[in-house]
Amino acid sequence: TIYQIKTGSEVIEADLVISALGLRPRLELANSIGLKTNKGIVCNTQLQTSEANIYALGDCVEVEGLVLPYILPIMEGARVLAQVLTGKDAELKYPCMPVAVKTSSFPMVVCPPLDAQHPELTVKEEIITDEEPAVRTFYYRGEQLVGFCLAGAATKERQALATQTLGYLDQVKL
Repeated sequence: TIYQIKTGSEVIEADLVISALGLRPRLELANSIGLKTNKGIVCNTQLQTSEANIYALGDCVEVEGLVLPYILPIMEGARVLAQVLTGKDAELKYPCMPVAVKTSSFPMVVCPPLDAQHPELTVKEEIITDEEPAVRTFYYRGEQLVGFCLAGAATKERQALATQTLGYLDQVKL
């Protein structure tokens, strides 16, 4: 047993901890006015929809087949859209944007690769079980780091790894 999860007065021992989360865009309004949709409202890298004068922002946006319903991609989108709407040239880049799962018992930071089933993907994992338990999982396509998962004490490495990881839209082009 590697982990102990405390829930009030109870302690649960486990070899594995899984956290499952999910969001799905509601597309009824976009569909009702004839916008192109797929998994989300289909937009270009300037957040323009299939209707030239309509732009989209938030967890309903799909760019290059990606729906990223998290705070950092939405903030990146808001910054780009503000520039576009004020006449400046700007495009989404979607750099590596780790998602933090904050729990007091075992924090995690995840920046998954876009295609976890890609045949060229290699995975390297390190498990540290000393006084500060940690798990590091790295995902590579060739020599290029395309994702990572950090848990426990390893979450401190988040920023350094984020700068080394290929951005999401660049992974689409690989």
